[in-house]
Amino acid sequence: MRSIWSLTLILLFLISPGTWAQESAIDKNQSLDPKELDGLIEEWEEEFKEKPERPQTTLEKLEELHDDFSEDIDGLASRMDSFFVNENVIYGRNNTNLRVFNTFRQTEGQGTTAEVDFKVRLRLPRLKDKIQFEVDRQVDDYSVDGRGGGSSVVNNTLSRTTDPTNSQKTRAGFSFFQDLLTLQTKVTAGMEWDNGPDPYANLRLSKNFKLSRRQNIVAISNFRIEATDKTRQDNSLYYDMALRPNVLFRFLNNTVYKETTATFETLHGAFLFHELNDRNSMSYGSGVRMLNMETGSAFFVSEYFLGPSLRHRIYKRFLYFEFSPGVSWPKAENFHSVFNLTLRLEVIFGKI
Repeated sequence: MRSIWSLTLILLFLISPGTWAQESAIDKNQSLDPKELDGLIEEWEEEFKEKPERPQTTLEKLEELHDDFSEDIDGLASRMDSFFVNENVIYGRNNTNLRVFNTFRQTEGQGTTAEVDFKVRLRLPRLKDKIQFEVDRQVDDYSVDGRGGGSSVVNNTLSRTTDPTNSQKTRAGFSFFQDLLTLQTKVTAGMEWDNGPDPYANLRLSKNFKLSRRQNIVAISNFRIEATDKTRQDNSLYYDMALRPNVLFRFLNNTVYKETTATFETLHGAFLFHELNDRNSMSYGSGVRMLNMETGSAFFVSEYFLGPSLRHRIYKRFLYFEFSPGVSWPKAENFHSVFNLTLRLEVIFGKI
């Protein structure tokens, strides 16, 4: 090894411009002193020798730990929303997909319910990928997204069954996608059926505010108008933070106004999404619902809720099972605890 170093250094010495500039022995056709050459080689070897790595400071160790725990928030949030099918985020995109799900729900003191719902989104590529055809049949739930933040925890509560305005409706219509300045817009118009045909239109505006690699805010507003149910506004604000590469914290604020009942409903909740592996993810949620029965009156707490949800991918990427126990404290029950359980089998085709 030393001989290779010596030969390399001699060649560098011979062709170095600095060497030619000196009155060297080679220029004068004189022999080079071997001792001087060995000394020069040792100096060069010492200079290029790899220096020992200095120990890390405490701040450098913390920074390295921070980087290990950090994750690009866009990728992590998209992964979680895709796995849990957060409809308020996923269906702002123009993708073709079909979802069929069977939901079984048991609520303490209210018995059991079973529903079969479906949602179809068909992208029309010949129209420059800006038009989508939609058909869905689902319970017209608490908010437009139907599941409030991508977790069934939110809907394991009394509000789904006690609200008389909630019913299973079928909708069909076309959606148009267009970026307007810095806003993503989606305009949907069509017909829905409940007791009879009812034309409707919905304007969806959304914007993503990326605060850092680990923090993100998504604002979504829906303005719906129907011939029968008049107007409805649904506004959501998501704050996401990546705690680890597989753990996402989300704080959700949601407000819904219904003209038919002249009521405001709000939801404020904290959720934790945890990827266990490629086939299983957990979500944990807690929060409060508030209600305003008359314009100008004060809001009051209508319900507290708490519970986890396990979503399991049974087969490939289209068959899922969800198990969601929970407990709520509704005002209608004098804030006594009410236990509930939701089981959901879901089949997904296409891109989510």
